[in-house]
Amino acid sequence: MRLVSSRNPCHRASLMEAIARPIAPDGGIYVPDPVACFRDTRALLKMGFRPRCVEILHRCLGDELDRNSLEVLVERSLDFPVALHALRKGLFVLELFHGPSACVQDAGARLLAGLMVHAEHRLHTLLAVGLEEAIAAGRAFGTTRGLRVVALVPRSEGPLPLAGLGANIQAFAVEGTRQEVEAMAMACLGDAELRSAHGLTCLGTANIAVRLAALLLCFEGLAQISAHWGDAPVLGIPSGLPDFQDAAFLAHRMGLPLRAIVTGMEGDTTAGLLRPARLEPGDLRHAQWELNACGFLPEPQTAEAFGLLQGRLGLADVGLILAPRHPGFDREELGSAFNLDVAPPPGWEEGWMEMKLLEASAGALKMVL
Repeated sequence: MRLVSSRNPCHRASLMEAIARPIAPDGGIYVPDPVACFRDTRALLKMGFRPRCVEILHRCLGDELDRNSLEVLVERSLDFPVALHALRKGLFVLELFHGPSACVQDAGARLLAGLMVHAEHRLHTLLAVGLEEAIAAGRAFGTTRGLRVVALVPRSEGPLPLAGLGANIQAFAVEGTRQEVEAMAMACLGDAELRSAHGLTCLGTANIAVRLAALLLCFEGLAQISAHWGDAPVLGIPSGLPDFQDAAFLAHRMGLPLRAIVTGMEGDTTAGLLRPARLEPGDLRHAQWELNACGFLPEPQTAEAFGLLQGRLGLADVGLILAPRHPGFDREELGSAFNLDVAPPPGWEEGWMEMKLLEASAGALKMVL
């Protein structure tokens, strides 16, 4: 699979090079070019989850990894279920939180961990921005020798649960918004000297391995929908999942039957696939009440996608909502607002990791690296 910078196609990389250097020299991220078009999409959707993952990865990465290596990679990385839940006729939720960290970031973290075994570059430091990314990285890379995980968690996202995290994780509570924390991480990843000195990479949308994992999950969601409904669905993506928006566009170009994508994020509308939308705070709470009435715990990100889809589905449309994390992440809110007794994600009862405070600046991050 040939990868080029999203800003200048003259900058090229192999998959392994892009894993080690997720930011291109011109500041772009690496994207596939050209995108392979699968003419046997229907046959792919009839395959089992893991055999299909192996087949797709082999078509994308066959020049870098042999099929036997890919079979081992998939068996070890994607060893958790992806469950489809019917809300009502023509509307489904795809539960992506049944991995060890109870969030969708498990797929990207574990796939990246498996691919890094084959990377020739010496990677010593992994940046993980956000609570879910920190948990997934801490569990996926806890036994990776010679690798330090630096978790950057905005204080607004809460404490980091201790259970299952490896001894190689160093966690910081950052005084800043999610966007500010991502910006400081991207600034360090774009610093060639710093990246070379510390063997620096990241767990996030910038890393092609994370988008590959999202692509595989998109295929699984469509495979499960096709077993219940023959028509192409409208996909509802929460605004916190930019990697899935990128993956859905990529899957569509590969031949996956998608009618539209509804999300609050900006994106490419030239293909006529994106239906931009916006959900006000009051609308989100209303969507949570409606989702709860459908018998599904109203985790805010899932409810956002549900609310966005509500007014944008035609009478004949089928909707597929992505549920990215266990409702226990928001158990306090769900308890106070809806009087729901929600169990915490697995392992959260064991306490919290002590995190040092860090200001939201690239300079501060460079100091701790």
